[in-house]
Amino acid sequence: MWTSHPVWQLVELSPLAGGGLVAVLNFYLSFLREPLCRLRSRPYRFVSGLPLIGSILLVPFAAFHYDSPLLLGLSVLFLCLDTGGVVWLAVVVVREFGPRPRRS
Repeated sequence: MWTSHPVWQLVELSPLAGGGLVAVLNFYLSFLREPLCRLRSRPYRFVSGLPLIGSILLVPFAAFHYDSPLLLGLSVLFLCLDTGGVVWLAVVVVREFGPRPRRS
């Protein structure tokens, strides 16, 4: 997978870097921004992240680099952090439409 020239190595890793950046941005906007605004006594206004962009970059990257445990692990970590991605979509759908516990 790795080519010999350093420029091609950077090109090959760019989907991981871009998808990771989008994943961290989405995580920040979903969970960290509101408490930080309250801590600083600033008004909070909801801002949406970049849905599906991180998954579109990270899933094919992980598929091509399944033989490298480090790159595959980083891809999966970023996919789990990406609150606008397919993993969180599945979590939300199961939570909303899944079976409800019975109350007695």
